Amino acid sequence: MNINLAKLSGNTMVIPGERLDALRARSRDGSDQTRRGLRRRTQCLERNDRPAARLHRAVRRCSRRERAAVDFAREAGALLSVRGGGHNIAGSAVCDGAVMIDLSPMKSVRIDPFARTARVEPGVTLGEFDREAQAFGLVTPTGINSTTGIAGLTLGGGFGWTSRKFGLTADNLIGADVVTADGRLVHASDAENPDLFWAIRGGGGNFGIITSFEFRLHALGPDVMSGLIVYPLSQAADLLTRYREVIGGGA
Repeated sequence: MNINLAKLSGNTMVIPGERLDALRARSRDGSDQTRRGLRRRTQCLERNDRPAARLHRAVRRCSRRERAAVDFAREAGALLSVRGGGHNIAGSAVCDGAVMIDLSPMKSVRIDPFARTARVEPGVTLGEFDREAQAFGLVTPTGINSTTGIAGLTLGGGFGWTSRKFGLTADNLIGADVVTADGRLVHASDAENPDLFWAIRGGGGNFGIITSFEFRLHALGPDVMSGLIVYPLSQAADLLTRYREVIGGGA
């Protein structure tokens, strides 16, 4: 079956069914087996360096589908969008007639309590990330809404309940696996591709497709006392006056 796709130029084109079949075959090749192998490898990530090296190779194979979709869209000149957690209310991940890469099924979270790091896939929500990290009394500063996706939050900077103490979400990103527009899978960190690493920490989602995030974790919880202090509107003038005195140091 043929389909119509939107082009970057604004026109449309017809993609023949055999080309779609080729894309499906390339995307499926070894993906299920690789996904199972990746999860087995992550179970021993913190024990020594050799499993970590195997994990990196597994991540490269797991990104085959995303790379295939990027190559397909680039070669066809098709409009391409990416969906992470699906929280964006503007619908930025959805373009009429475009190729959409849906990362929401990628839900793996791996916590290394000894190194205090977390490896998180792009379909994970904040609530899912927090649940795994809090099992060890650890946290990365994320947002406020538990249904927000970690990918969009991180790429946009990320500010939440613990940011005053631990910084932005992007400040705590220490590495990421990125599929670039030319279909390559690269690692971005302070040591590798530092310009790309600088760009993805708050620069938005147009620098590549993140297939894995690595975050720094901090000790906090699992029991935390927090809440909001709400004053009646009738006390607003006095409250704002006192607030200005506190912020200004009494000046």
